[in-house]
Amino acid sequence: MNKLLIFLLALLTTGLAQATEHTENRQFIKEQLRLDRQRFQSLQTPDFLKQARPVTLQDQSFIDAQAQQLRQSMQPGERPVDAALVFVSFSMPPDELKQRVQDAAVLNIPVVIRGMVNGDMRATANAVAGLVKESNTGGVQIDPTTFRKYNITAVPVLIVACGNQGDKVDRLQGDLTLHQALKRVAEEGDCAQTAKSLLGEETE
Repeated sequence: MNKLLIFLLALLTTGLAQATEHTENRQFIKEQLRLDRQRFQSLQTPDFLKQARPVTLQDQSFIDAQAQQLRQSMQPGERPVDAALVFVSFSMPPDELKQRVQDAAVLNIPVVIRGMVNGDMRATANAVAGLVKESNTGGVQIDPTTFRKYNITAVPVLIVACGNQGDKVDRLQGDLTLHQALKRVAEEGDCAQTAKSLLGEETE
C-alpha cells in the first residue's frame, strides 16, 4: 500500500513539473513574440514620413503642367528625328538624374524615360516636378518606342543622330557628363558636326 502511495505521489509530482515546464515554455514563446512585434514596429515608416504634406496651388499647377506634357509626349504619330536624346530612368541616383535633366535643358536636348512611375501618371508628374522645380527648366518624355528603337537596356545613354533620317548614330553610355559625351562625339563620332552644333561650336 505504501509503495502504491509513493508511486502515485511521484507520478503526480512529475505531472506537475511537466505542466509547470509547459506553462513556462508558453510564457517564453509569448514573450519572444511580443519582442519580435516590437522590433518589427520599430522598422516601420516613421510617423513624420506618413503625414501627407499639403500641396500648394502653385505646386499643384506645376504638377498638372508636367502631367500634361507627359501625356502629349505619349501621343502616337510621326515625329521628326531628334539630333540628340538623353535616356534616363528614375532608378538613377536623384542628384545625378536631376543634373542630367538640367544639362539637357541647357543644350535643348530631349530627355526620355521608358515608362511611368509605378504605372501612374500622377506619380510620374510628381517625380518630374521634383527634378525640374528648382530650375524651372527641362522635363522628360515617356517614349518606350524610342528605347526599343535604339535598344536602350541601361542608362544613362546619349544618342546623337545624323544623316538621312538619323541613319547614322553615335552612342555614349556611362558616367560621362552630357557636355563631356558631346565633346567626345564632336572629336571622334560619325555625327561630329551635329555634336558641335549642339555645343554651340562652329562647324565646317
